[in-house]
Amino acid sequence: MRYIGVAPYLLDISEFKRAALLFDAIGQSGLDDFLVRPYLEPERRSNLAWLVAQQIVIPVEKPAEPATDPEVIKWENEDARRLATRAAETSRFQKIEHEVKLLETEVKKWEAAVLEKALSKQETSRRLGKLDHAVTKWRAAIKKYTAATDQYIGNFSAANYARGRVIAAGLNRDQNTRAAVVTPGAGTSVRAAGGKDVVLSVILKELPVPDDRTAWEAVAEFREDPDASRKRARLHNWAKTLAKTNITASEVGDEIEAAMSEYTEHMRLHKIKSKRTTAEIVVVGAATLIEDMAKFRFGELAKRIFEMRKRKTELLLAEASAPGRAVAYVVEARNRFTRRTY
Repeated sequence: MRYIGVAPYLLDISEFKRAALLFDAIGQSGLDDFLVRPYLEPERRSNLAWLVAQQIVIPVEKPAEPATDPEVIKWENEDARRLATRAAETSRFQKIEHEVKLLETEVKKWEAAVLEKALSKQETSRRLGKLDHAVTKWRAAIKKYTAATDQYIGNFSAANYARGRVIAAGLNRDQNTRAAVVTPGAGTSVRAAGGKDVVLSVILKELPVPDDRTAWEAVAEFREDPDASRKRARLHNWAKTLAKTNITASEVGDEIEAAMSEYTEHMRLHKIKSKRTTAEIVVVGAATLIEDMAKFRFGELAKRIFEMRKRKTELLLAEASAPGRAVAYVVEARNRFTRRTY
């Protein structure tokens, strides 16, 4: 099974890193356009190009075939409706933005006029009245602009989310693919449409956000580690099972918290036991190593080496049977990419 996080619009670098910890690939809509946009920062464009080369980010678009699923048809219609009104919404937003800039210029003009020297008391009073009037209109325009900005961003996000749902549905036609929509902001999240999306949304928030100092190569190395890959697959299977219970986001959070607590405590105790036993073997081995070699007692030395390997195997078996092992990947990712240790 291949897990793909669909990004309907461009994530920032830290958001890409976090999403890359959960998904096998991040499907970016409009990828070719982003790579050639002149206003995209060179560093961001370079990072994006590297991610594409590594196939961490892949291009995805709406499927060419018409949808038959009523749920997908609903999202297609929503996408089309949002797209049809976007030009008018953009024009209205730009008009309000222009109005704010004009009024800001007016305020600055009267501020300068009030500060001019050799003004009569009457003229100063008149100019102060003009300034007060300009400031009142400017504040009203800013309030209007703030509301318009929130509405514009909300509509833009809703339109992109609708498109992302359509793209994800197209990818999910492949039985070997599981796609979900990843949205930027507030630490990145999977937009919860129900079922597994709810579970993935909570899991993604539990994963660390690698900072700017964390090289992409470190994230890629962690993703490619065979043990980490197995744990990530186990986490996705657990999420799939959990989603079938019609669980809420808060309940998922409780499940993850409990599982992480059980897993970390179990592994902590086994690591302490392993360290203690290994230390005893090393101390005894060091004390008798020369004697064993001098007297050619290689059997005794081999036995101690075998005991150390046995302890390592026991630790691996402890991990394999640990309660809460389904979230072992989250624990390991946190240990790798945050200062806090679990």
